[in-house]
This record gives sequence, C-alpha cells and structure tokens, in this order.
Amino acid sequence: MTTPCCLQTFYEDCITGWLQNNTTCPYDRKSLSLDKLTRAPRVLANMLGNLNIKCDFWDKGCRKVVKLEDLIQHTAICEHNKANRLKTCDVCYCDKTRDHDCVEALLEAKCSANIEIDLLKRTVKELKIEKDNFLKTIQEMSSDHDDNSLVVELRQLQIAFDK
Repeated sequence: MTTPCCLQTFYEDCITGWLQNNTTCPYDRKSLSLDKLTRAPRVLANMLGNLNIKCDFWDKGCRKVVKLEDLIQHTAICEHNKANRLKTCDVCYCDKTRDHDCVEALLEAKCSANIEIDLLKRTVKELKIEKDNFLKTIQEMSSDHDDNSLVVELRQLQIAFDK
C-alpha cells in the first residue's frame, strides 16, 4: 500500500497494523488513514514477487530459497513446518507412518549413520594426508633457511597439528 503524503510503499499488514494504533504516516508523521492508502504500482508488486527469500522455517533447518510470491505455497508443504510433520513413534522416535515398522526404521537409520561415519573417516584420512603434505613442504622450506626462528615456528605448528 502506498501513502499519498510521501509516496512510501508498505506491506498492507504492516501499515494496517500501524494505523490501528496511530493516525500518522510512519515515515513523515503526517496525518494518514486507511481510506487514503492506494495499492502499490503493479511493477513494484511484480518486482517484490520475484525476489528470492529464505523459507520461514530456515532456522528450523529448511534451506529452500523461493520467490516471495511462492512463499505461502512452500510454507504450506515445507517439511520443517511443525504443522506438516508426521507424528513420532514413542518406541524408536522415527516418523510414524501408516505402515511404520520400528525395526525397519531403526535399521534404515543405522545404515544412514554408517554411511555418514564412513564418509567422515575418509574426510579425516584425507585431511591427515593434506596436513602431512603441508608439514613436509614447510620442512623442505625450512631446510633451505638457517633461521632458527623458522625451525621453532615449524615445531610449534607440528605440535598444534598433532593435538
């Protein structure tokens, strides 16, 4: 909605809420009432509708970024929306579906956990190799220099990496 006094545009809910408690424009403090507001220009509404915005449940784990005009539809089906969540089984704490089987759900969770553990082990191994290569490069560089302070720093780095 656009104010006639300063031509500022506000979301309808925001300006309506403001005018329920105030009789002035929030921007320039001139007299204002609901009947004086006009619809925002279509081009502005279209531009806002095309803006990308994070899901309302971003802080709950949803990583979807949608157009503002699609936000209401996404929110209605978002798996991180508490209203859309399945009930949790009291025995295994998995999602309770119509054909829920605790044993099957737990085996599936175990399998997923094992895959993640294997991936983490590989990552740790790769990082250790990278660390060793890094230290080897530093040692080669330090052998080219007779500066004792460089050797001391190298030893401190090795101690820090080994922790």
